[in-house]
Amino acid sequence: MRIVNVLLICVVVFVQTQCAGKETKHSSDFKTWAITSVEGGGIDGRLLAFSIDNAGTLLFEDRKNKASAEMKMDNPETLARMEALLKQLDVPNAKKKSDKKPECCDQVNSYLIVKLDGREYYPDKSSFSRSQTPNFESLLSIFGEIREKNEKTLMNKAAELKVKNAKTLSVSVREGNYKTAWEGKFSRKGQSNVFEGEWKNNETAETVKDKVEVVLNGQIVKVTRKGAGEVAVPKEFQGDLNGYHPGAISNSSSQKEVRWYVSFE
Repeated sequence: MRIVNVLLICVVVFVQTQCAGKETKHSSDFKTWAITSVEGGGIDGRLLAFSIDNAGTLLFEDRKNKASAEMKMDNPETLARMEALLKQLDVPNAKKKSDKKPECCDQVNSYLIVKLDGREYYPDKSSFSRSQTPNFESLLSIFGEIREKNEKTLMNKAAELKVKNAKTLSVSVREGNYKTAWEGKFSRKGQSNVFEGEWKNNETAETVKDKVEVVLNGQIVKVTRKGAGEVAVPKEFQGDLNGYHPGAISNSSSQKEVRWYVSFE
């Protein structure tokens, strides 16, 4: 019996020693973090994301149109404040984002992603206790201010990069509300601003070789035809880039008889 008791005591001491050597993982133990707001849906089928991480990197992504841009935020005090608020929240126990589908086709849904050491969580106000809710609201407020101040700049930058890095260019031209009469498909020539390709008439199947030159001046894009071929389309296409439709210009909102749409990929 004495031998059994000694063995039990040894086992208990061993277990206590092992447990004491292990630290309990708390939500405040993370080293890296990132917060992302995602907006998706609507008639245009948008899928936009705005993020900030512990290094101060701001990132805008148009995931539908594969356009993105980033910049650094030089404000260590704000980053420290956000991290302090995160450490006061029980983020790992936050509920997952809802898979509920929009009730209407033009409804825009949004949700938040908090990433701690690479693991993703999807919190909202209902994810936290009453005592933690004010901290979460303060975090959302700071994040919202940063987004409001920088998102438009990043959207414009993403649209510009989409044009600068494009390998192909497509143009559709139509008269009034009728179907597209001419479609142009062009590929960039080396690293130049010149794209070469051809036009195709959708009614007659006629094709005409052509080349166009692209000039980007801030948010203004000008596409000028440089080929000698005869084709019943405008000689020049010019428009402002739209952050919600990066890499595209058009005059479709006008009342002109000839309407066109230019897109870059």
